[in-house]
Amino acid sequence: MRSVFIFPPPASPSYIPLGLASLYSFLCDKDPSGDLQVLDLNIETWYRLGGQDGSIKHMLAFMRGENGRFYDEGRYERELGAWALAKERVEKYLDDADRYLKTGVPTAELGGLLDFQRERVMENDPKLICFSVMYPKQLVFALALSAYLRSLPDLPEMKIVLGGAMFSFVNGRELLFACPEIDGLVQGEGEEAALQLTTGEPLNRIQGMLYRDGDSVRLNPKPDTVSLHALPAPDFRPFHPARYLAPEPVLPMLFSRGCRWRKCRFCAHNLGFSGYRSVRVARLVDTIEAYNDIFGARCFYFADQYIGIGDLMRIAGEIKKRRLAVYFHYMGQPVGEYNRETFETLFEAGCRWISWGVESGSQRLLDLINKGTNVEGIARVIADSHDAGIRNIAMMIFGLPSSTDEEFNRTVDFLSCLSGSIDIVTASSFSLYRGTGFARQAPTFGIEITGARPLFETARGIVHGLKLDYREADGNGTGRPPRGPVETAAWERKKEWIFEPSIPSRMCAEHYLLYAVRTARSVYPEAELVP
Repeated sequence: MRSVFIFPPPASPSYIPLGLASLYSFLCDKDPSGDLQVLDLNIETWYRLGGQDGSIKHMLAFMRGENGRFYDEGRYERELGAWALAKERVEKYLDDADRYLKTGVPTAELGGLLDFQRERVMENDPKLICFSVMYPKQLVFALALSAYLRSLPDLPEMKIVLGGAMFSFVNGRELLFACPEIDGLVQGEGEEAALQLTTGEPLNRIQGMLYRDGDSVRLNPKPDTVSLHALPAPDFRPFHPARYLAPEPVLPMLFSRGCRWRKCRFCAHNLGFSGYRSVRVARLVDTIEAYNDIFGARCFYFADQYIGIGDLMRIAGEIKKRRLAVYFHYMGQPVGEYNRETFETLFEAGCRWISWGVESGSQRLLDLINKGTNVEGIARVIADSHDAGIRNIAMMIFGLPSSTDEEFNRTVDFLSCLSGSIDIVTASSFSLYRGTGFARQAPTFGIEITGARPLFETARGIVHGLKLDYREADGNGTGRPPRGPVETAAWERKKEWIFEPSIPSRMCAEHYLLYAVRTARSVYPEAELVP
């Protein structure tokens, strides 16, 4: 069956779609003769904007390193204005798409974009259109394009199906009734469902498919958990990595699915995975080596929820054994097993940046969320990482349930004391999701759930996500609203006194990794510093 798989806007134009590259590789491996096309409509939207505005066009070339000035921070800062302009125009498209879902009438600007996207999608007259959706905003674009396609006269018969990480965070039944242009949703991991779709199986036989059956909605049983050993490496060739906004390829990698820890009470990331598993270390490094040969890629961004220290040391050891000149980032849990020697090995293997799940500087709150870390250990780990020449990002969550002013101030003091070792702090406001530990035991934690948060609305109805509205007990029986927005705003004011504003803190992830590689402090004689 002629099929097209689509990554819709909006997303960072430096990000090469890992999930879609993985799915493409799997489908080609299972059916080499299949008639399959993949489209990244996100990057194509950015290039279309470049064709309409000279400053955006210049920025696209600059971010690809075409003028050799990418690492000039002053020039980079000036080009961020055009980057912001492009994002603003994409956001305007998004607002128009949201209204289009309610009214059925696109604006002239949105209609022009949808016409452009329709031509790209329909080039090969597909009988199956599948969207790979990661974020809520992408869902709105996918639905708008689907509705636009269905509204056109003389359109050939085809199926439109949605899948991807987003569908672990949306009420699928509501979506199917609110969006009749969609034939079905794939919930959870989608390799087997995608294969069945491309071979023409009816929706009622496809594993993990949510679909309409008359006036009801049915969900087919999910497939067995896919072994990562059985999946081929993601194939990035159809995406042409040189098109993305970086002066050299920065490729996303995935060592594991799910989370080995799986105990944090706030986390909803595991809802779409069928349990934790990983690939073999030797095979992972084989893939890195192959990408180095095929694309000249030296920089790799691990998209795992986090990689445990044992696996990290095996990966680092294999990279060092093969003497690969590669560099990488990963997300880590700052636990006591890390030590100075660990970071020496990681630096020598090419680690230049770690995003740490710190969350809070209050030990009571760390225990409450079941993080498995302690404040003193976090401080030591981050300081040791910094001393080894690795850049550190502290990922924080403000407004955790039962958080107090004293605990907020303690977190601010904690970050202030570590300001010499932390390069960037990211601040998230706590959100409550259905299915998490906090939601399942809400009364135990003084949480009163007041309803599901609307995600978007169409002319046919409202669609809710898994994010929940709630109130907290405040000790006097009246309840208090969530503290997340208040604490996050307070942090934004205080951080200006702790961390000096910098260009790197405004970089997207791929650019920051390149920056970290370029500016690494080579504290070991045998470690290479990239010129």
